[in-house]
Amino acid sequence: MRKIRKIKEEKGVCSLIMQIIYYPLVFLRNYSIPMSDKDDWDKLRASIIPITFVLSFFYLFGNLNDLANDDDQDAKNSSWMYLWISLGAMVPGAILGLWI
Repeated sequence: MRKIRKIKEEKGVCSLIMQIIYYPLVFLRNYSIPMSDKDDWDKLRASIIPITFVLSFFYLFGNLNDLANDDDQDAKNSSWMYLWISLGAMVPGAILGLWI
């Protein structure tokens, strides 16, 4: 809390809002996209990617867009099914991540 107050006093509210947006996006970018170069390889990243890969795949293809849709119950049920599949795929992904 002190760090947030210090950032707000030094850099302003706009900078604080940008940091709140920036860090989750950096996490999603770093831990949902596999490494392409041998120089970028990191054991921690390589072990987290199998956990987040299926969830980000469903999100990018729009299968999770209707989670809060109250108008179309079939689309909502379909989105919840994809969410549960991705959450279930996190368990084997975590096992694979531990093996890496």
